[in-house]
Amino acid sequence: MLTGVKRRRRWRLEEKLQLVAELEQPGASFADVARRHEVSRGLLWNWRRQVRRGELVPEPMPVFTPVQITADPPLALPAPSPSKAASASLNSRIVCG
Repeated sequence: MLTGVKRRRRWRLEEKLQLVAELEQPGASFADVARRHEVSRGLLWNWRRQVRRGELVPEPMPVFTPVQITADPPLALPAPSPSKAASASLNSRIVCG
């Protein structure tokens, strides 16, 4: 009797590469590796082919760049010119009515 829904397994990249590495060991067989990890032999063949073509490669390690934090002087905002201040006051007049 089957109970529940059997879902397709999702293989992480690291797992795929590990299984392909096992296949490359001397004396390893597809049937043994597939049985041990409960994966189809056809899927192992696909992964091995992808690795050999360069389609399935490990993700590059992140590179960290050192950062030095320094105190910057406060930025001084330029003072508005008198002509701009006058025009701004003329444009902001409120009319009630």
